[in-house]
Amino acid sequence: MELTTKQIQEIENYIKAKDVDYIDLKIELLDHIISDIENLVDKGFLFENAFQLTKEKWNKHFRSSSSFYLGFQYSASKIVLKKAVKEFRPFYVLYLLSYFLPFIIFKKVSVDFSENTMFAVNTFFKITTLLALLYVVIIIFRVMFFKEKTTYRFILKTQYVGIIFLIIAQVVTDYFDKSGQIKGVFMGFSCAGLATTYTCYHFYKKHFLEIAKNKKILSL
Repeated sequence: MELTTKQIQEIENYIKAKDVDYIDLKIELLDHIISDIENLVDKGFLFENAFQLTKEKWNKHFRSSSSFYLGFQYSASKIVLKKAVKEFRPFYVLYLLSYFLPFIIFKKVSVDFSENTMFAVNTFFKITTLLALLYVVIIIFRVMFFKEKTTYRFILKTQYVGIIFLIIAQVVTDYFDKSGQIKGVFMGFSCAGLATTYTCYHFYKKHFLEIAKNKKILSL
């Protein structure tokens, strides 16, 4: 039995009230809940009773939770967090590699650099991290002015704190110590900052692609 428009609206209101009004999850979630209710109605349950039983089944997925990967200070419904962690986990590995690899390499490897090379490296990272910082700030402000919610926007919000690496890179005056060796710690900070920039770009792009996809579906 197919549900009526009014009944589907009740389900949409239920999802919205659970703070899972994310456009990339809403349609999929709506389909799952409608399917569960229709199966119960086909077995002889009234819509109201079927809806109540289905809500009892799904309520556990809407409980607020947090994750080590995204930071315990950021919480969302379990169903949102599950997708967010799945999408973000490869970038967590990227963060670890971007910081610890330069740190370990330049701590273990001793290379003598000429003054011209040191100047070029310092200039490159100063300019690159400054441009990266400006780009992330632009992303933050642009996303703020769009009301649409996606899982990718939630992930983005958890990454903004990473600009601290780019700020540190602007404070660093020299990536080399007095003996001409690269400072592994500062190089790690800069690489982590660039990894933050790439991560923000990736989820920023996916956020707006999801908005465009949703608008196309609604226009059909």
